[in-house]
Amino acid sequence: MIEEGALENPTPSAIFGCTSSPILPARSATVRADHGKRGRFPHRRAWPPDHGALPWAGIDPIVVASQIVLGLQTIASRQVDVTAAPAIVTVGAINGACAFNIIPDSVVMLGTIRTFDTAMRSDIHQRVRRTAE
Repeated sequence: MIEEGALENPTPSAIFGCTSSPILPARSATVRADHGKRGRFPHRRAWPPDHGALPWAGIDPIVVASQIVLGLQTIASRQVDVTAAPAIVTVGAINGACAFNIIPDSVVMLGTIRTFDTAMRSDIHQRVRRTAE
């Protein structure tokens, strides 16, 4: 629609995006000038695959990813002052399975970091990287 000129005549003075939220009461609305800057953090850990019958013979990236997720949960809850600037770290996807009885060779984790403060966002990205590594 934009390529076809939908924003040219008339040219809007503002654009609003809407989303539903489970934390807002039904039939209510809130307005905010900025929903917070987002940043993705794709992260991949890789090792040789192993058989599920011999978990001691290798490294299980699903277990490693689980520990990383637990560590990431402490960033906003224990490591940064969210009273100074709100911040959220969310892991939204973990993908690694290839079969029910094979320990995969890698896991890809995807998530988002949201905050209104540029310095906070940079600090959190460093903390995510350090925690994952």
